[in-house]
Parts: sequence; C-alpha cells; structure tokens
Amino acid sequence: MPAIKLSDGKKISFSKKINGFEITNKISKSLAKEACIMSVDGELKDLNFSISRDAQVKIIDRKSTRLNSSH
Repeated sequence: MPAIKLSDGKKISFSKKINGFEITNKISKSLAKEACIMSVDGELKDLNFSISRDAQVKIIDRKSTRLNSSH
C-alpha cells in the first residue's frame, strides 16, 4: 500500500499501486488536465509510471516554470 508524499507535505495512501494520472485525479480534476510529467523520488517519470511503494511525488504541470530546482 503506497503512501505518496506530495511537494506540499500532504500524504495520500493508496490500497494498490498507483500512477500519476490517478494521483492527479485524486488531488484535483483541473490538475489532472494540466499535469505533464511527475518527479518520483527526484527522478522525472511519465504520468503512466506505476508506483508500488512509498514515494515523494511532485506533479509538474504546464504552469511550472522550472523542472528541477537545482538549475
């Protein structure tokens, strides 16, 4: 049962593996429409990527100005 920690500190638990599309839909329908990609434990992943363990996830949408804060 993966626990997803979002960039704002909020945690969401799921009963089965989850992908980025399902996470964005759980957060907000508007985010689901705007989301382009996600960062899973610091690595960029497509929204189809399945997460089956606890992870830190950042959703990157069309309004995001920078993909990586280290640049």
